[in-house]
Amino acid sequence: VVRVGDLRDLRVEPIKSSVVLEDYSVLMNISWILRADASIRLLKATKICVTGKSHFQSFSCVRCNYTDAFQTQTRPSGGKWTFSYIGFPVELNTVYFVGAHNIPNANMNEDGPSLAVNFTSPGCLDHIMKYKKKGIEAGK
Repeated sequence: VVRVGDLRDLRVEPIKSSVVLEDYSVLMNISWILRADASIRLLKATKICVTGKSHFQSFSCVRCNYTDAFQTQTRPSGGKWTFSYIGFPVELNTVYFVGAHNIPNANMNEDGPSLAVNFTSPGCLDHIMKYKKKGIEAGK
């Protein structure tokens, strides 16, 4: 049985959106590294799911498709394949559970994330979160 390679080094950080909106958006920059092994040639996509817990619970997923099949286990420059997705909105003072797994799944009988991290968003005093509308209003 050939298993598709797993993920390495899942990271989450908040960034200010470059899109100017009335409420400055703060989004998650989620990045990951693909393990360098022969199964990378079978990799089709990486699915990322985010659960947020504060006053109410939120849950959403995104599937990041790889447009071309991987020809090599590492980048032509020699480093490991690294990707990022920016898009999940970040609310103030919220605990997030971020999980990711490759498609097809490394473990056929397993549906859970192969890699997961917790991320707690800061409040209005943070240098990025201060751009949230609620943070701006609190700072007036």
